[in-house]
Parts: sequence; structure tokens; C-alpha cells
Amino acid sequence: MSDFDMDAFDNLDFDAIEATVEKNQAEKDKQATKEIEGMRDGANDCGDSCTI
Repeated sequence: MSDFDMDAFDNLDFDAIEATVEKNQAEKDKQATKEIEGMRDGANDCGDSCTI
């Protein structure tokens, strides 16, 4: 544990880190929503090969 500098935590901006994490998660969620919507839109577009 001597290699780990506990004083480095004093220099971290936890609010900025949290905001960045939330922003990145929101972007991932947005992308996932687009992918799901694309799958839903394409679900019934099977042309002449639909076998239900």
C-alpha cells in the first residue's frame, strides 16, 4: 500500500468525475435506445421471406 498516494484524492474533483460519468452513461443509453428502435422498425421489414 505504500505505492499508493492517498494524498492524490485531495486533488480529485469528484463532482466533475460524477458529471462526466453521468454524461457518458446518458450517451450510451441514447445509443442503445437508437439501436433498439432500429431493431423494432426493421422487425416487420422482411420482404418476401417472412415465415411466421
